[in-house]
Amino acid sequence: MTSTRIPTFSFVRLWGTIWTLVIVASFLASALEAQQPRVAFVTSVSGDGNLGSWPDSGAEVGAAAGDAICQARAAAAGLDNAANFVAWLSTTTDDAYCRLHGFAGKKAANCGQAELPVAAGPWVRADGLPYSETIDRLLEPESVLYYLLEVDEFGNPLQTGAFSTFTMTIEDGSLNSVFTTCSDWTDNSSANTKGGVVYYGSDGWTIASTSRCEFSSRLYCFETGSGPPLTPPATIGSLAFVTSVEGMGDLGGWADAGGETGIAAADAICQARAAGGGLADPSSFNAWISDSTTNAIDRFEDLGPRVRPDGVRIAD
Repeated sequence: MTSTRIPTFSFVRLWGTIWTLVIVASFLASALEAQQPRVAFVTSVSGDGNLGSWPDSGAEVGAAAGDAICQARAAAAGLDNAANFVAWLSTTTDDAYCRLHGFAGKKAANCGQAELPVAAGPWVRADGLPYSETIDRLLEPESVLYYLLEVDEFGNPLQTGAFSTFTMTIEDGSLNSVFTTCSDWTDNSSANTKGGVVYYGSDGWTIASTSRCEFSSRLYCFETGSGPPLTPPATIGSLAFVTSVEGMGDLGGWADAGGETGIAAADAICQARAAGGGLADPSSFNAWISDSTTNAIDRFEDLGPRVRPDGVRIAD
C-alpha cells in the first residue's frame, strides 16, 4: 500500500499566505475607514423618553437603547460602520461627550482618562454636507457649525413631525443637571426634560428645547472615531454675516455708525464690519433691519443664493 505524504511545508506556507492576505486586507480596510468622514444625522423615527420602547431599541434600555436605535437607523440607510454610531445623550452617570468617545463618566473628570479625549470628528451630514469640526470645536466656546444637522439617516430634510431631540446635554457636552434624564431614558412620565432643536445653530441644537418625557422627540446620532479634515464649502453667492460687534438699540451710538442714525447707522456699521473683514465691495452691504416706515425685505434685491463668508449657503 502506497502512503501519501502530506506536503507540510507547502501547507504551512499556504496558510501563511492566507493570513498575510487577511492582515493586509484588514489594514487596508482600517486605512480606508480612516479616510472616510464621520457621519451625523437625526433619526427619521421618534418616540418618548423610554427609549427601550422604540421599535429599533433591540431589547436594550436607557442610553444603550439610544445607541441601538442609532445603529439600526444607520444600517437601514446603508451607512458605513453602522455599529459605530451612538446617540448624543447624557445620563446621570455618563456625559454625552464621554459616550461619544466610547468612555463612561463625566467630562469634568476627563471621562476617566488621564487627559480629556478630543479625537472625535469631524462630521458630515448623511447627505454629505459638512456639519462640524472635531468635538472640541463643535462645542463651546467655538460652537462651529456649517450646515445644520436637520437631515435624517437617509439624507432627507426633516419636514414633518417632531423637531426636538432628547439630549439632556448642555453646550459643553456634559449633563444638564436642572431637568430630568427621564430616569436615564427608561421613563415616559410627565417629567420635564431638556433637548435640542434640529434647526437651531450655536448651542441651541443641543439645549434649546424644553419638553416632557411623555412627548415624542428624535435622537441625534454621531459616528464615533476620528476622520479626515473637512473640505471647506465653496458656494458662490451674495455674502451675509452677523456683526462681530454689538450695541444698544440707539444704533447711532455704535463706534462704527460714522455719525449716522437709525437705519443709516445700521448700514454704516455693516459696511465698516465688511471692510474690517476684508470682504469685497464693503459699501454694497446693508443691514437686515426694519423701522416704522421701512421693511427689511424691501431694502434688498433678490441676489441669491446667500452665503456666509466661509462659503456655507444659508438661502437660495
